[in-house]
Amino acid sequence: LYSTDALRISKVQLTYDLPRNLLMKTFVRECGVYINAANLYTFSKNRKILDLTVANTPQMSYFNIGLSAKF
Repeated sequence: LYSTDALRISKVQLTYDLPRNLLMKTFVRECGVYINAANLYTFSKNRKILDLTVANTPQMSYFNIGLSAKF
């Protein structure tokens, strides 16, 4: 038996919206960039055991970077 006490960082998103005064002379009304991530880290004494999925493979971490714009 082992302890299942854990703290997980599962989802994080950072967003930056460009100021509108920079976009006034363009045809873009709003513009922003973002980065998000999933399954970042597990804090635990038994992290290697707790990070396994059903098929005994480690959980994958996902990272996305994007741009959102309104015209």
